[in-house]
Amino acid sequence: MAPQRGGASRDPVRLAIIGLAALVVLILVIGFGVVRDAGFFGMADPVRSIVFPDLKGQLERVERVEVAGPKGEVTLTRDGDGWSVVQKNGYPAQAEQITAMLNAITGMPALQRLDTGEAQFDGLGVAADSEEGTRVTLSTGEGERLRTILIGMEKAAPGAEDLEAYYVRASDSQTVWLADADLAFPADPMAWLDTEAFAVPRARIRAVKTAPASGQPVHIRRDGPEDATFAGVGLPSDIELEGDWVLGELVVPFQSVQFSDVRRADEPLQPGGDEQGYVTTFDGVKIWYTLESRDGGQWARFAVESVAKTTADAEQGAAEDGENGPPVTAEDLNTRLSRWQFRLPEFHAQRMSRSIADLPRKGVGATEGATTAPADADAEGGGD
Repeated sequence: MAPQRGGASRDPVRLAIIGLAALVVLILVIGFGVVRDAGFFGMADPVRSIVFPDLKGQLERVERVEVAGPKGEVTLTRDGDGWSVVQKNGYPAQAEQITAMLNAITGMPALQRLDTGEAQFDGLGVAADSEEGTRVTLSTGEGERLRTILIGMEKAAPGAEDLEAYYVRASDSQTVWLADADLAFPADPMAWLDTEAFAVPRARIRAVKTAPASGQPVHIRRDGPEDATFAGVGLPSDIELEGDWVLGELVVPFQSVQFSDVRRADEPLQPGGDEQGYVTTFDGVKIWYTLESRDGGQWARFAVESVAKTTADAEQGAAEDGENGPPVTAEDLNTRLSRWQFRLPEFHAQRMSRSIADLPRKGVGATEGATTAPADADAEGGGD
């Protein structure tokens, strides 16, 4: 009889034994992972999908957050619906940024559990005295510490190299987790502020007067929002304007008043001083300001008052939106600005403090003068 080919590979008993052995091995691997609470192949147990599930219910109690990192520390406190930065004398923080941080901490998915010893903490950046990691402490308004979390080294998420993951550990636990979340929280107080003090869209700016440290201020204005350019008020006839931009750039700082530092003002600015500059809007708002050079920078204070609106503004403000934005109000701006002094970028401060002497002059022999508005133009239309 001819031998039967492939008989061994078709032996049902042998196949059954091999399949059974593979199943046993698989069950052992899964069981070993579950017993160690490490999950399948070292991944976190699906039952524990969140690293700190107990914190979710504590979120409403968090009224103080301390973030300490290698380059500094910041303390954020909540008062009602708002947050403020302690290191900046209570200047308002960006609430949505803090909300995003708290949601990340309380909802971070667990990718992997590492039952390491203290000897490995430093290498992962989660040692209590780590010089590389970040410490985040959540507390109630009464001072009860809810949790201190140590955030260590960043690591690519297993199986997804483009995702961010961080080693984390509760300060009172020996367990280290690899968490799938962006936990790069800055310890710089300025990083938690909206560094735009205020903004006035160009279409709403009616007039500007600069505040030079010495010399005569530059005063520019226009009659209505439909005027594309600004005219100088009472400028000497020998002023040479290379283009409309020479005067037009004086409004640029007010379109977005950025600052690099902020402090509480020693005293509020009283509006109307001769040395003060201002910007007025067609909305009936006049923002006075002063500039002071100290501590290596230019510091500004602001005071806001209401002035008469123009007919053009009454029509424009009701009809326009989009890039012009909603009208600014004196009340809102005073609430935001009156208690503070702001360190401005040098290029903004230079424009806000420009004097007539800083403007370019005509060449020798030239006879054409600059186009200027009448010196008493600011008396028209209710004043600038």
